[in-house]
Amino acid sequence: MYRPIPYLYFLLTLCIWAIIAPSATIAQSRRFVILSEDTSYQRGASSFYVVKFSAFPGESVLHRLQLVRSINALEHIVKQLPADTTVKVWRANNNWKASDALLNKLEALQPEDSIELMVQPHTVLRVAKKDWQTFIAQPSIQFADIPRSPTTEIMINTANATLNTITTLQQRIPALQGEGMRVSLKETLYDTLDLDLLQRYVPGSLAATVIAPHATIMATLIAGAGNSAPSGTGVAKKAQLASSDFKNLFPDAVPYFSQNNIALQNHSYGVGIENNYGLEAAAYDEQIFNTDTLLHVFSSGNIGVQTPNAGLYNGITGFANLSGTFKQAKNLLVIGGTDGDNNIPVASSKGPAFDGRVKPELVAYGEDGTSGAAALVSGVGLLLQEQYKLAFQHIPPASLLKAILINSADDIDHPGVDHSSGFGALNAWQAVNTITQQRFAAAHVTNGSVYTQTLNVPEAAYALKVTMCYTDPPATVNSARALINDLDLWVTDAAGNRYEPWILSTAPHLDSLRKNARTGRDSLNNVEQVYVALPAAGTYTIHVKGYNITTAIQKFHLAWQLTPLLSFDWEPPIAERLQWKTNITGKGNISYSLNNGVSWQPLTTDATVESGRFSWAAPNIFGNVLFKMETASQTFISDPFLLAPSLTLHAGFDCTDSALIYWNKIPGAATYRVYALNGPYMTLYRETRDTLMVLSKAAISTHHFAVSAVNGTEGPRSTAIDYTNQALQCYILSFTADLTDDKRVQLQLQLGSTYKLKSISWEREQERIAGNTTNNSTTYTYIDASPIQGIVYYRAKLETTDGKVMYSDVVPVQVLTNDRYLLFPNPATNVLNVLSRDLGQRTLHIIDGNGRVVKQTLLVNLLQDIPLHGLPAGNYWCVIYGSGRKVFSAKFIKL
Repeated sequence: MYRPIPYLYFLLTLCIWAIIAPSATIAQSRRFVILSEDTSYQRGASSFYVVKFSAFPGESVLHRLQLVRSINALEHIVKQLPADTTVKVWRANNNWKASDALLNKLEALQPEDSIELMVQPHTVLRVAKKDWQTFIAQPSIQFADIPRSPTTEIMINTANATLNTITTLQQRIPALQGEGMRVSLKETLYDTLDLDLLQRYVPGSLAATVIAPHATIMATLIAGAGNSAPSGTGVAKKAQLASSDFKNLFPDAVPYFSQNNIALQNHSYGVGIENNYGLEAAAYDEQIFNTDTLLHVFSSGNIGVQTPNAGLYNGITGFANLSGTFKQAKNLLVIGGTDGDNNIPVASSKGPAFDGRVKPELVAYGEDGTSGAAALVSGVGLLLQEQYKLAFQHIPPASLLKAILINSADDIDHPGVDHSSGFGALNAWQAVNTITQQRFAAAHVTNGSVYTQTLNVPEAAYALKVTMCYTDPPATVNSARALINDLDLWVTDAAGNRYEPWILSTAPHLDSLRKNARTGRDSLNNVEQVYVALPAAGTYTIHVKGYNITTAIQKFHLAWQLTPLLSFDWEPPIAERLQWKTNITGKGNISYSLNNGVSWQPLTTDATVESGRFSWAAPNIFGNVLFKMETASQTFISDPFLLAPSLTLHAGFDCTDSALIYWNKIPGAATYRVYALNGPYMTLYRETRDTLMVLSKAAISTHHFAVSAVNGTEGPRSTAIDYTNQALQCYILSFTADLTDDKRVQLQLQLGSTYKLKSISWEREQERIAGNTTNNSTTYTYIDASPIQGIVYYRAKLETTDGKVMYSDVVPVQVLTNDRYLLFPNPATNVLNVLSRDLGQRTLHIIDGNGRVVKQTLLVNLLQDIPLHGLPAGNYWCVIYGSGRKVFSAKFIKL
């Protein structure tokens, strides 16, 4: 925790230290060393020491030396001197209390410069470089850092709700939609007028003022209503959304959450790599500890290819590159990204945390950025809060949600936990099942006490998984290790066998960080998980011990899951791919049925069952389909899934009193449901057997409509349209008139529809020159083979079956078939118009009856006005010259 300093320095007045390294052996630690040639003095006259080992000494040695900060794998700042006199030792200055970013910036300053920094939340100081040593030496200052600016962590929006079983959950429990839940988005402001986010904005004083597409994408992934299209449907479509500006990297004040009934905040942003327990990390841990029910979800970052340049994992490329110290907090959730096959993209930031803890805890789909992965987890978190509240009438503790999300995750990447995917990939369906089946518990322990709980494991179980999570008290800012209270989890069976939790190698070596998890006692994390493979039937006991608790009690939460030996679950198919989850291996036969299982069409006899996917080309039909997987031991038939060709909605006309919308016919559809935007959601407007609908403008209050096909089961809605925004002038989309190369005029009319349209007439200079009767086409063309000279005006006239007449816009065409130039009007009064067939270097002369040039100008436009003001009435010649010779002459009269 942080303590206020007794007084603030705005400009201080002492000298910065000067360090000259005695040798290259302390190049990395130079900024932390007080130099002295007397080694014995170095070993006896300071509270803190920089020590350098020849190899990484191991966690137990560093713990014994009371580690303060790791500079890299070999160099560390400690409180106790090592007994080994061969270890190099220097007295440490107080720079260990500053972040590397601050020290980098400070060292680049000139002696007379100053720097802005923070030593506690929401307080920015300015300190002169010359005063730094005295300033940082104050005992009340535990850590100093610089203010940073966050950036969002997504490139494009490529949503995939199927991979993490969100679609499965939405189809199986459609009533669970986040109703009554609220989420805060800490970043820029989303577009509150977006069609999928209408009328669900929770205003507040902390809201950002800058609207950005990234925030709109995040809001849509979390809680999009699906008004614009099915792709605009978020995880919790009825949740409300608040905004908080991420210019403040610290936690928002607790009243912001409590007064607005917000218990979840999404953070899809980051800064650079920061491997320390900084001011924001401590602040978030403290807030979650104090509030208990507030869940913060962070993206891990998109800098997974970068190399940390400070801390224990200094120089190890591809690991320990979380984008911000706030993500080093232990009580929140950090989410990495996966691609569509649950592989970890190299760009997804990875753990471990600065002290070796597991980060990220989970991953979710986020192929183009971990922002979207965090948003999906936030959306599922809202559904879990809703489901829990429905059952127990209050919001669940944050550590219970963490335990449920982590325990229900699908193991990917390396077996067990790993530094890339954490405890696995989000499984929304299993997470909600954990609540509905009440596979969780809450308890507490004291120092040295043990809590036990029994579980009955049936025959033919594939795996037992138990996860413990607790909200740990915040550590002191800049601590070398974040964990305060150390709890131990283990499971025993009836035979007395003991099963320890997963643990990972935290040694600062690339091969160590890539190692598979093993089992043992965990003394780093406040999340522990035990996995028992192929458990024998019988009674199992969960044990939780308060191994080292510094507070009176420590609350914790458990979640567990039993997977049957032959587990297989069909998931909703996506475009050209079937999907399922299973623990069965080997080959299988896949077939499908379009008649509810009466007959089956084979797809393959060589499917790899454990792959969980199979490519196929869906038939272009509208109706239910069943899938069947036949394995060597068992057959699995899916629930009905709907196959539905896409519907496209169009506007046919938009006239004064009515509008027409229409759509393509879907084979097999019995009726169509037309939806209108009514408040924040699309609601049913009317059902029809036709493929068009005339809308009376007097009877509707919205411009946005969508349509779906129905045949016992309703298909997905079309993309919505605003019929007033389709560039229609009643029936007319466009009318053009163009002069062809052979000097004819081609007229083309594009209509939205021909519904109740009787005829089309073509007019030149408001006189009819031809006509067409209408058919099913919406494009009509006419050629005027004998146009008149000059600027000619054309339009189209439309007549409906009930006698209404409407006209297109008038379109002018410049027609010159005989001459290169045309003068009009003739006689002229104040202006003479000159129409040119083409442009070039041309000069126009006006010559009076005496042969004098009375006006001269350049021709720069195809149609150019020549002012005649000041010329007396009479006969004149217009002569045009090009390239030094006369190219045209004509007589005109000035009135």
